[in-house]
Amino acid sequence: MNKILITGRTPQPYGGVTVHVSRLVEALKQRKPECFEFTDFRKKPLKTCFQVLYYKVIHLHSSSPYVQFLLALTCKLLGKKAIITFHGNLGRYGFLKNRLVDFSIRLSSTPVILNTESFQTAAKLNKNAIRITAFIPSSMHNKPDPLLLEKLYHFREKHEFLFCTNAWKLTFDKHGNEIYGITGIVRNLEKTAKAGLIVSDPSGSYKVHIQNTFGKIPGNVFIISEHHDFRNVLALCDAFIRNTTTDGDSLSVHEAIEQHVVVFASDCVTRPAACRLFSDIEVVDFVSELRLSRSSENAGSDHYEDAVEKLLNLYETYL
Repeated sequence: MNKILITGRTPQPYGGVTVHVSRLVEALKQRKPECFEFTDFRKKPLKTCFQVLYYKVIHLHSSSPYVQFLLALTCKLLGKKAIITFHGNLGRYGFLKNRLVDFSIRLSSTPVILNTESFQTAAKLNKNAIRITAFIPSSMHNKPDPLLLEKLYHFREKHEFLFCTNAWKLTFDKHGNEIYGITGIVRNLEKTAKAGLIVSDPSGSYKVHIQNTFGKIPGNVFIISEHHDFRNVLALCDAFIRNTTTDGDSLSVHEAIEQHVVVFASDCVTRPAACRLFSDIEVVDFVSELRLSRSSENAGSDHYEDAVEKLLNLYETYL
């Protein structure tokens, strides 16, 4: 069949990969609906297996090295074309998973990479590797829960400077460090006069973690432990903090910039030009930095490539 099979996961849960996939499907339906078929491999695993056997070109979105390797190997053995988007930074796992990712890159027809550092690594393994941003703008917003919105407005009124951060759940990197670094953000801001922090964590795992770490949730910290559209949180905040130890191409960073919210981000990977980078969160004075950033004309601006157009151009080479 002269179509691309796109397979991945869609919300819920809400996370960078699932939101990217849902926005890609949404955009393709508007621009070129006849070029693809989509299946959610988590919701319909058996159907996905049959479709992989049926279609000649498969585009996979998954953060699992096992799923990536299985799809790449299957396509190679069956003479099919595998396009795999590698969400996240390459090399972030332990030995076994990193080797599986390397093999998947070598076996895939076109590895799609999200950031500069990972692309440099992938290009050495597969000359067909390309870099495409994960950010796809979307005009579709999920309306916030009225009760939650009322609580957020009340929290906003109590703080002159309002920061936010997010995570899809509490996770740790291969060195045992908290990937999203939210504990470090809370520690930095908990005693900062006039500053508040909203933590977006639909999994609810951070609420327990913060309580256990600090004895209680600090008074200037508001944790959202239910499914919601993070863009509604960004709309209320002065700045977004991304304190990750590893990253791909953070959707939330792009969304914050799109809404002209100041972004402070760790320098673990190359970030968009509009970001204010830091190496050690313990020495950052976010309130002072925010005051400086507010006076900058470029505090919330950036240039975006058209990820959907780039993917359509890639698809054309296989159709």
